[in-house]
Amino acid sequence: MPDKYAVFYQLAEEYDWANFKIALLACLLTLLVVLGGFAYRKRFKAKNSAERILFPLILSLPFLFSILMAMVVYFTDYQVYLESTEALRSGRAPIVEGRVENYTGPSDANRGWEGFTVNGTRFSYASYCLTVGFRQTASVGGPIRPNRPVRITHWKGHILRLEVAAQ
Repeated sequence: MPDKYAVFYQLAEEYDWANFKIALLACLLTLLVVLGGFAYRKRFKAKNSAERILFPLILSLPFLFSILMAMVVYFTDYQVYLESTEALRSGRAPIVEGRVENYTGPSDANRGWEGFTVNGTRFSYASYCLTVGFRQTASVGGPIRPNRPVRITHWKGHILRLEVAAQ
């Protein structure tokens, strides 16, 4: 294996809040729909007390569901980030070194996913997936090519550090 590697990607010390921002945007859009429903309710005359109670409750369910989903995104994605950065800092994250094998580039057939193995360890990702770790496919300028020497620090399927052999 080559002695010289250039770092192409390193997991940031700062969390990328993109996933959580998208979830919050969904919450806000749902809130607008709920508020629109309440505005419509002003014109709606409830015939009995059950309708007066059920209408706001039913209108609030989508907003409550979107808040729940935002919390799920936050806790799952952020927890993976915290775990990954801790594994990287402490040196617990495994390092695999070797040539890129079994490469499958992004295409319509695999819906833009890129995959490969390095010394028996499989990696796959898509540039459109908002997830922790490296995800830049070759079609958008990523460095992974068949038979290319790489050194990868990873944690639970996420590439935390990608080093590519100098050419």
